[in-house]
Amino acid sequence: MTDFKESIVYGKSYIYSGYTQAFSLKNYYDFDSKQFFYTKELFNQYLLYIKKLLGEPLPSIQDKPASCAKFWSKENKFSSLIKNINERVLFEPVDLIPSQLNKLVDFHFNLNQNLCDIEEFKEVRQEPFFKNYIKSIKFIPAFHQFGFDQYYLYIRPTDMDAIDFKELLNIKFQTIKYPSSFDNSNSFLINYILPCNIPNIVETYFNQLLKTKQVICEYCLFSIKKVYSLFQFSSNFNDEGWNYNKDEFKKHLQDILFNPSYSVPHPKLKKFNISKDSDSIFTSESPEYSSLTQIYNWRSIDIKSYIGSRNFTIINCITDLLQKNLIFPYLSLKSLELHNKIFLIVPNLNHESIEKLINIFRFFNYGFIYEIEGEYFIHEFPQKVEFQNGLMIKLYLPKCELHEFERLFDLIFEYLKIKDYLILNDLINGKELLKSTFGNLDFLKDYNPLKDGPLSL
Repeated sequence: MTDFKESIVYGKSYIYSGYTQAFSLKNYYDFDSKQFFYTKELFNQYLLYIKKLLGEPLPSIQDKPASCAKFWSKENKFSSLIKNINERVLFEPVDLIPSQLNKLVDFHFNLNQNLCDIEEFKEVRQEPFFKNYIKSIKFIPAFHQFGFDQYYLYIRPTDMDAIDFKELLNIKFQTIKYPSSFDNSNSFLINYILPCNIPNIVETYFNQLLKTKQVICEYCLFSIKKVYSLFQFSSNFNDEGWNYNKDEFKKHLQDILFNPSYSVPHPKLKKFNISKDSDSIFTSESPEYSSLTQIYNWRSIDIKSYIGSRNFTIINCITDLLQKNLIFPYLSLKSLELHNKIFLIVPNLNHESIEKLINIFRFFNYGFIYEIEGEYFIHEFPQKVEFQNGLMIKLYLPKCELHEFERLFDLIFEYLKIKDYLILNDLINGKELLKSTFGNLDFLKDYNPLKDGPLSL
């Protein structure tokens, strides 16, 4: 770390916050008699209380030692890390100008219209807010309209070496992510594009891991139904930059939970229905399906690179699908230092809890909230739990005391009596794992899960 010297201005934990709540001596001190009053009987009763609270002891999970080499780059010098950081600092100067951010928000809420008016778009892209803050313009397809669903699979294996990742990723995967802190027990978040209501395509090999090899201690498999876009810049920063304050968030969530007359002081969220029911599906022979496969393979193209160009074939595909409400465009941002990403997966919710959680998380500036349905299983559950309604929340945050917010997330779920939820942060993309699994990344150039069958590698 001496290579960075005085340049280190911020650090964050990659394992946990570093703080553990404990009992204080004052919990067992009588201030009237000025003496401690804990006794052996007190601790005996406390032990009985803990046993009653936790129930029968569960068999411990035995994590087998694993080789982590395939998950990490072979680069072991700080020089490349320093170079990457310096390049990011150089090319992403942070400049939070309220007037420009207001224009960015207006552009976001009128994005469909702006993209369909090519001449207007050409003018807008010369604006300072566009050049300074917009990295790319991506989109999410209305998968269900084309006979597909987008699935996410979270798994926590007990034996990493028992997993054949080529088999697990072989059927129409899009991305794989895992935490940047890796040990014998770790987890993966994989997303797939699969035919509607047929997740058993991925379950074929997954079931072997779960039932035959019994190396999965918990999982959650779910599809995306709706997407809400969090996008507001009216709070959480001041003249000096970002100012994420846990007390402000606490006040906001208390108003949501306990003040019926409270109105969230932020614009309404843009919503897109991915799994909208329809009497007709655009088949692989339809012009709409053909248009989609030209602008979306395992990920979206950058729309802003094409609108205003002379590539009229791609432009026509974009505008046709936009006008038919078959794609949901969104802005990918830069120069705002929103480099901390956190996922919250909250299955099995009622509609009232979903509404409250959406309003609570409207506090944050940029991210996405997904309505989901699927199933999950936790070690020693009698059986898997199927659910029709739940949420996945993806937040992009500046540097802040993240563990303070995570504590408040825990309190929110406790108050709403939500027992099963998952918080994932510091996830990194799995390109190193893909390289070690498939040899290189060349296959991604032509890979399209909307058209291709299993990977023949």
